Amino acid sequence: MIWGKNAPITQQQFAVIVEGKDGETHLGWHHASSADRGLQYAVTLIEAIRADLKAPSAVFWGPYDGIFADLDKVKKVAVPALRPGLEDAVEALARREFENAMSATDTAFDRKDSSAYVATWTALQTVGAVAQRQAVRLLTEYDVLPLALQPVSHAPTRMMFLRAQDALAVKQSVARAVFNGFMEGCASRPSMGGLLKPSARGNPNTGVGTLVWPAPVSRRVLSELALASCSACHKVAVIYGGITEEDCGCEVRECGSGACLDHPGDVVRWAYPELYYCSWCSLTLDHPGELEAANIRLTFEWEREDYWKE
Repeated sequence: MIWGKNAPITQQQFAVIVEGKDGETHLGWHHASSADRGLQYAVTLIEAIRADLKAPSAVFWGPYDGIFADLDKVKKVAVPALRPGLEDAVEALARREFENAMSATDTAFDRKDSSAYVATWTALQTVGAVAQRQAVRLLTEYDVLPLALQPVSHAPTRMMFLRAQDALAVKQSVARAVFNGFMEGCASRPSMGGLLKPSARGNPNTGVGTLVWPAPVSRRVLSELALASCSACHKVAVIYGGITEEDCGCEVRECGSGACLDHPGDVVRWAYPELYYCSWCSLTLDHPGELEAANIRLTFEWEREDYWKE
């Protein structure tokens, strides 16, 4: 987006919207005023886009036409609650896991030898894995999980998609709380400064993508398909899955050799993501619905140079 005098919102206001993505708007912000401000900026931006596209306001906004800019009126429009009580339960769980992460960091750092750094990292992954299991348990109690497997040839129904979004938002909120607790615990430790750097990728000893939760990898070996910016903590996460190969069948060939210009060896490699895992906050997505809700394509043409994917 190009920022200028005609932009509907400022770049600083847009940054607030970005911070509110991936479930933070209703699960990560604990101050109503912050949520309202972020929503107001988002509505202003959306309305500007609608007007630019010349989409009819009544069709686009539906029951919110004419009142979308007034959040007090919007709140009065009846919207069925999918999971009454879930948001409060998630916020309580997130607060507990934040405290657990801070406590675990303090305990690990109390070690007087050089292993404090490794112990702190291990504590983070252990607390994060437990927190994700607690998130799954909570989602199961509220009948969000387990998610059904939709047929490959059919798009998910609206209800399936909403449940997947709920599952994603809850897992992200809990993972983010663990990471924030870890960061706050490390902030007062000068020797832990390396972990706080934006460029820090993962476990300093075993590398990015170390899995402490064994279930996803016990089924069979999964390949690392791509790196991605984690939607919960913004560190580097890993997308795992399978890779298949097939003849490309392209008609355009190199003169003389007959080799395909786009596919080395005349082979197309297809990636099939099955697992998303962040070794920083332990955010774990292992269902196609959750992956799609996180904007991860379930199939894409794979090349090593495309390993990093935003």
